[in-house]
Amino acid sequence: MGEERTPRCRCANWRLAVAVAIPNLAVIACLAIGLYTYLTFTSRDMEADENRDIFIQFDSRGDININETLNFTVQDRNKVDLVEGTKIYISCSGPYLLHMDVCFRGLDNKDGQGKLELLVAAAGQQASLASFPLEGKSKVNCKGLHTTVYLRSKEEATLHFSSEGNNLKIKNIMLGLHYQLGRQCL
Repeated sequence: MGEERTPRCRCANWRLAVAVAIPNLAVIACLAIGLYTYLTFTSRDMEADENRDIFIQFDSRGDININETLNFTVQDRNKVDLVEGTKIYISCSGPYLLHMDVCFRGLDNKDGQGKLELLVAAAGQQASLASFPLEGKSKVNCKGLHTTVYLRSKEEATLHFSSEGNNLKIKNIMLGLHYQLGRQCL
């Protein structure tokens, strides 16, 4: 009788399967962790936007020396828009804090007078909601100004600068408008 052959061990096949499976499982685990992290942080960012107060903050603007409606660019905002660079579009009715930091001076070494005025277009007419008188000497003066104004949904507000005799120049202005009822939009 011949020798009996012992069945060959299938260990080699099993080792090969493990050697191929482990790196694949590691890749799948990394993909799963990456996808979970991405979805978690994107949903938090979306929730963070929804949980932000209602406001608009403008970039600094300088060298204004003629009577004009001020043109701004938006630095950051939530539920308040800027249309055509000059019109602040209101989406929530309620009290807003208008705040600004403005630096100005008189022209030609003379004292100058002017004013900044918040105007609101309502029913086809413009109404002044707030006015800030400015009196400048030949050197640069800076003021922090603020007031509370009530704005209604779908109104458009603008900030207008005027100088009596064009003798006052705004060197720099930073402006913001913040809704005083937090995230509660009326």
